[in-house]
Amino acid sequence: MGGTHPEADLSQEIIDPKYRLGTSPCYMLDAHILEIATQNIGNELIKLM
Repeated sequence: MGGTHPEADLSQEIIDPKYRLGTSPCYMLDAHILEIATQNIGNELIKLM
């Protein structure tokens, strides 16, 4: 399938410009939802539009 698994911490987001997708490691780490950088994901996806 060709998938990759990038490493990221709480303050990072993963953006795939080809498919215009954004995600974070939210539930993969021991963290509260308020600690995740969701604002950054929104800003990066807006730039792709």
